[in-house]
Amino acid sequence: MLTGLEPQTHLVYDDTAFNTSVLTLAEYMHSEGFLTGGITSISFWLNEERGFNQGFTFFNASMRNAKENNELIFDFLGNHSSKRFFLFAHYYDIHADYMELAPYYTNSIFDRKFQSKECENFIGCNGGICDSRFLDGVNKGNYSITEQEVKCIKEFYDDEISYTDHHIGQVIDRLEKMQLLNNTILVITADHGEQFMTHGRLMHNGAWMDVAHVPLIIYHPKNQKGKNITSISGLIDLTPIILDLFDIEYGGLEGESLETICEKN
Repeated sequence: MLTGLEPQTHLVYDDTAFNTSVLTLAEYMHSEGFLTGGITSISFWLNEERGFNQGFTFFNASMRNAKENNELIFDFLGNHSSKRFFLFAHYYDIHADYMELAPYYTNSIFDRKFQSKECENFIGCNGGICDSRFLDGVNKGNYSITEQEVKCIKEFYDDEISYTDHHIGQVIDRLEKMQLLNNTILVITADHGEQFMTHGRLMHNGAWMDVAHVPLIIYHPKNQKGKNITSISGLIDLTPIILDLFDIEYGGLEGESLETICEKN
């Protein structure tokens, strides 16, 4: 997503950090005069120690929910709206959470928003093992799960989608209120989907479409009509796509350009 390169090229894995010789999207944007900001809400993955701050003028990584994330985003916009800026804002809320009792817990009015009567007492635990540990235990065959419980977990997940959608909407509203929306390109995507026993597993293990098929939404102020691109692209294409949108030259990337993707459509 941030390099336009395959993992075997950039060599960043679970226990390694960014190779400083690899140019990141933030570095491309910074070299073109953009003020670059990175706000991530999962400090044990996307952090300075792993090199994710590479190319960012401003970088903040800590465990936050979407509401807290937005406070930082609003501060960034308030302080830098007069400059050309590139902001990478990462939300972690649509995710099973080890730190809360139930999986997909938002701690807000969105909790149990889609709850059915049958799921009133479901909390996502088995013998004191809760949240992602419980779901992982199901994958390993340590616990069983009923169809009704899977339905309840889906409802929790839908709560988080609604919660995150609401807060992304707040960012768009703030951009519009600050009269920035008509001069800003927005890109919304995700790194993976989720599976709910479709293939006998939970969470996001494996390369099935439930996991690999994610949204890619691009808002361009000069294109109000909209266009649906049905050809297949991947997160590796995100860096060349964004660079193309700003007419920034690049070379050596393994992702496909926006022009190539549109030609395949």
